[in-house]
Amino acid sequence: MFDIVGLILAIPAVIIALTVHEFAHAYVAYKYGDYTPKANGRLTLNPMAHIDPLGFIALLLIRFGWAKPVPVNYNILSRKKGGMEMTALAGSLANFGVALVAARIFTIFYQVILAYDPLVAFFQTLIFLNISLGVFNLIPIPPLDGYTVFRKFFPYELRRTIEMYEYYGQFVLIIFLLLGGARILMPIVQFIFNLMVFA
Repeated sequence: MFDIVGLILAIPAVIIALTVHEFAHAYVAYKYGDYTPKANGRLTLNPMAHIDPLGFIALLLIRFGWAKPVPVNYNILSRKKGGMEMTALAGSLANFGVALVAARIFTIFYQVILAYDPLVAFFQTLIFLNISLGVFNLIPIPPLDGYTVFRKFFPYELRRTIEMYEYYGQFVLIIFLLLGGARILMPIVQFIFNLMVFA
């Protein structure tokens, strides 16, 4: 049976997760001297600036979606020490931060929240979704943020080879998901969820 209640509760959770993720990219890039996100109206917490309608619906229905990528000037960021890596890492860190705050609220007000099933479901969805988005984006496959964060640690020859075929990274990512990549990530997501909520 289609869970219409779960879908309705997931809507604000998805909006929060995607908006915070993209805003974090824009904010850190701006702090590193790149005014491109601000010039493109992305230095805001207004969801309308970040939500991609198709990606939003896909995330709700099939648990895989996307937001509008934040435009950044990599020439500027590459001249700033750690600029590219920190800008890429910011999205996942922001999601983990939202999940942690939501988990603390949930545990502190557990008895009150427990009296309202929709609130329990909302907080669980909000926490789980933000952790999932944070973990997923740290996969070191282009075009995900994890690739930008970790590629500097790749052996030189491997990094050069991957850079030649970055365009095909999206297809590698799709194959990874089709072959059950989500099942590989799920224990990690569940571990972090349990650590935040029950620790």
